[in-house]
Amino acid sequence: MYHKCVGSFEEGNSNPNLIRVFLKLGRAYRSIGVWDDSIASLEKGLSITESIEDERIGNQLKGLAKQSLGITYLEKCESVPERNDELVRKAIFWSEAAFNLQHDATVELLLDLAQEHYYLGDT
Repeated sequence: MYHKCVGSFEEGNSNPNLIRVFLKLGRAYRSIGVWDDSIASLEKGLSITESIEDERIGNQLKGLAKQSLGITYLEKCESVPERNDELVRKAIFWSEAAFNLQHDATVELLLDLAQEHYYLGDT
């Protein structure tokens, strides 16, 4: 259904609802462990945020996309049998980018950051 919804938007559309669809699509892929498709969908949504004229809405959507990317990389890391510091670093990068963008960081985002730093042994 998300793919069908994406197809209903015009090419080059910078509608905030299109971004929201890509974020939901990314989360859906993440929930079934299809990491690369999740990351691609989230990155696509993030790339569209650059064309949003309303800065407040654009920043809000950027923050959500970056936070979702951080969570996705962390969950991908947790799914592999051996520790993968590169995935953790990517998770930290995106979570910190979301944190720096959001003036009112959520408890969930702060807990994600704490967990990501924990994986690297950074208390």
